[in-house]
Amino acid sequence: MGWGWCYLSTVIDDFSRYTVHWELCRNMKVNDVQRTMDTAIKKANLRKGQTPKLLSDNGSCYVADELKNYLEDRHAMKQIHGKPAHPQTQGKIERYHRTMKKCGETVPLLQPGGTGKGFGGVCEPL
Repeated sequence: MGWGWCYLSTVIDDFSRYTVHWELCRNMKVNDVQRTMDTAIKKANLRKGQTPKLLSDNGSCYVADELKNYLEDRHAMKQIHGKPAHPQTQGKIERYHRTMKKCGETVPLLQPGGTGKGFGGVCEPL
């Protein structure tokens, strides 16, 4: 794959600011969010009765009914959307993404002939 965009799909615990799971995606579609959420839920080792909520922005993949139904049916999880044009609501994850973007600028992820080893060598080439 040559030059191109990749999207960082991340789940962060809002209380502790712990990054539960992240992955790079070629697109930011509903199935990418579903995959990220499934992995994060597995990694979180939630106790019986613990029901997390997803706080997200209003991107098209997050406002889709398909995602809302998936979260409710598969994880009994509710979704909360931040106020439009108010990025402070998602301030923790916005700051995390800004930091990761800065790291990605210093170590190119997808340059032609590159290794794809951005973010400290922990991400696989797309």
